[in-house]
Amino acid sequence: MMQVPVNQFEITDEDKKAVLDCLNAGWISSEGPYVAEFENLLAEKFDRKYCVAVSSGSAALEIAVRSLKLKANFKAILADHTIISCANSILVNKGKIISIDSNMQNWNQDEELTIKAIKKYKPELILISHTYGLPFQISKIEELCFEMGIKIIEDAAEMIGQTQSGRKCGSFGDISTLSFYPNKHITTGEGGAILTNDFNLAENFKKYRNLCFLKDRRFFHNEIGWNYRMTSMQASLGISQLNRLNSNIQKKRIIGDYYIEKLFDLKEFIELPLSSHKGDKNIFWVFGIIIKEKLRKYYDGQSFIKKLGEYNIGSRPFFYPLSLQPCLEDYFAWENQDNCLKSIELSKYGLYIPSGIAITKKEQDYVVKSIRDIILECIK
Repeated sequence: MMQVPVNQFEITDEDKKAVLDCLNAGWISSEGPYVAEFENLLAEKFDRKYCVAVSSGSAALEIAVRSLKLKANFKAILADHTIISCANSILVNKGKIISIDSNMQNWNQDEELTIKAIKKYKPELILISHTYGLPFQISKIEELCFEMGIKIIEDAAEMIGQTQSGRKCGSFGDISTLSFYPNKHITTGEGGAILTNDFNLAENFKKYRNLCFLKDRRFFHNEIGWNYRMTSMQASLGISQLNRLNSNIQKKRIIGDYYIEKLFDLKEFIELPLSSHKGDKNIFWVFGIIIKEKLRKYYDGQSFIKKLGEYNIGSRPFFYPLSLQPCLEDYFAWENQDNCLKSIELSKYGLYIPSGIAITKKEQDYVVKSIRDIILECIK
């Protein structure tokens, strides 16, 4: 029986050489030229003036929110269906969460509900996290937020190389954040970055990633900070990976389109992702499927994942709703938030299947055949 992990990243000989060159040059920590070079390349790639590399995407989000210096109990709008790092970045900075239900077409937070919430709650911050491969229509809220004085942080962790209405994801709002975890379109193992066009915000990013050292007095601190630095080894790998971002996106689209072609005849049982939405082509950060009504008497997302495991196929559930997270119940801007029904449905019946950059056609065919066999077993 073939074994197919949920993610297979790609490390080339060029990547290995880049890291070895860094080691041979004697740069191990965040000191040296590699981090700065990676930051400059990222700023240029994402049409931003400033970039600060950090230790993870979660660190990037936390620093981004903190750098805005919002007052305690500020309100922040974000997707209900997203990684908990987004919520954590709000609560550790003493904010309150307003989570928005999902759009079942592209699996992002619903645009119209977002606009209604902006007008109703007048939050201080909106944290937009594009989800899975298709972007949130962030251009639709920029002007409204500017008029109302609302800050925007764009979490582009899953959209490295994506565009929205012809504009690069990572270039929207006051701040954008990235993640370079191994399942992203480029990787540094762990690692992240924060992007902005505001010099003062960029200076805050640098301070908060480095223990809040004073420039002219080391080991003296007038603010609390943490070590969120990126190493030179990570940056050297990132520089090499960034050189083939476009080809990685092309590979992911080929993988995603192949799954859509091969699974299309099963669409009465499983919902497949859109290959494009409102003119934006999917970059398939992951390839998600949703168990449809016809199959739900046999499987939900978790039980389907377990069944795929019997075929040695790795898979993962969709994000669990923020509104149902026990650890967040005291951090919502109003009590008993329970109206994110589509987010809950995505969580209960959604999962993603192997689609890492290094997956082979043979492995994809095995995944497709296994899914087909599981479904046919139910409808015989």
